[in-house]
Amino acid sequence: MEQKNSNVVTFDDLARFTEEILLPGIEQIMDDKLEKNLAPIRKEISDMRTEFRAEFDGMYQELADIHSEIHSIRLDLDNLEAQVSRLEKMVKEDLNAYADNIIKIKKELKNLQFRFDATRT
Repeated sequence: MEQKNSNVVTFDDLARFTEEILLPGIEQIMDDKLEKNLAPIRKEISDMRTEFRAEFDGMYQELADIHSEIHSIRLDLDNLEAQVSRLEKMVKEDLNAYADNIIKIKKELKNLQFRFDATRT
């Protein structure tokens, strides 16, 4: 005469209820709270990325400008080196010409001195 009580909850019933009803509800509540807390952090990270990109773009442009300036300076330096080489060559040629003229003048002076001495005797 045992009567089955249909109101009796077994351990299996509790486990199934927990797995099918409670856990999904708790997971949804946790996900919602987590998303609510993470949303401002995600926004802040996104804003920071935008700022960093703008800063990096500015830095990239400055580096490009510096690269262009360096290239221009190198060209100017090459031109200056070529001019200095031409000037050095001209100075050497002038010095050689002056040295030749001095030698000629010395010879002429010796010749004049010799002629002068010859007229005195």
